[in-house]
Amino acid sequence: WYQTKYEELQVTAGRHGDDLRNTKQEISEMNRVIQRLRAEIDSVKKQCSSLQTAIADAEQRGELALKDARAKLVDLEEALQKAKQDMAR
Repeated sequence: WYQTKYEELQVTAGRHGDDLRNTKQEISEMNRVIQRLRAEIDSVKKQCSSLQTAIADAEQRGELALKDARAKLVDLEEALQKAKQDMAR
């Protein structure tokens, strides 16, 4: 009876050992996946930050261009008004 129980325990221990090895392999694989995903997340965050900076720069350049265009429009309107006055004289 003891021999049978001992052999059963050895078989059970072997199965548990296999399960433990498999679980350790799965954990290692999951850790690799987590590291890869974290690296991808960091990369995407850097891209997002870069794009936000580019958008802010573009908006600033656009505002400056718009102000410049408005100033030129005012100058042109003034020149047109002066030309009309000169023609009227």
